[in-house]
Amino acid sequence: MKKTILFIFVILWMIIIFLFSNMNSTSSNGSSTKIINDTIEQTVEIAESTGIIDEKPSEKEINNLVDDLNTPLRKCAHSTVYFILAILLILAIKEINKDKRKVVIFTFIISFIYACTDEIHQLFISGRTGHFTDVLIDMIGVILACLIYIFITYKKREMNYEKNK
Repeated sequence: MKKTILFIFVILWMIIIFLFSNMNSTSSNGSSTKIINDTIEQTVEIAESTGIIDEKPSEKEINNLVDDLNTPLRKCAHSTVYFILAILLILAIKEINKDKRKVVIFTFIISFIYACTDEIHQLFISGRTGHFTDVLIDMIGVILACLIYIFITYKKREMNYEKNK
């Protein structure tokens, strides 16, 4: 039952990634721009009310900041979404195969293939493009998740070794 639930989470997360990728460029960019703008405005309000800043930045300054942050934050979102996918895959694959190397290899391969198909899918969405650099950015999240998994399993083994000494 646990295996099934974990693989359902993997599939649901893949569907969420697909839905984000299925947004046309105007919707996708508009969503991220709005989130960044709202965050900046709330941060400015907090900074103003606590006396951190004396005067509010102009609308032009806020818009420039939103523009400057949009691309890097969207790329961070790529890595974060695939980090979560990799964690879900690790948990699911671990239920099928206890070999830690195979868990990492299968997680990496499945994530890489999905990232590639995601970029190919975006070629068919209005205003979107598919870039291999986005696949590489996605894989940063996957690699980070795999490294954390390796570190945790190494620490667990080390603790068990010390306990059994």
